[in-house]
Amino acid sequence: MATFQGTQQKCNACNKTVYLVDKLTADNRVFHKACFRCHHCKGTLK
Repeated sequence: MATFQGTQQKCNACNKTVYLVDKLTADNRVFHKACFRCHHCKGTLK
């Protein structure tokens, strides 16, 4: 039986594990979708 092995990638903003469903990559850096925010206005970027 095959076992699922999760990703070991960490979010650059919060340093927690990022799962494939919530993964966003920008400039070769990994983020959670919710952590990818503007530093100025704190708005979520898409």
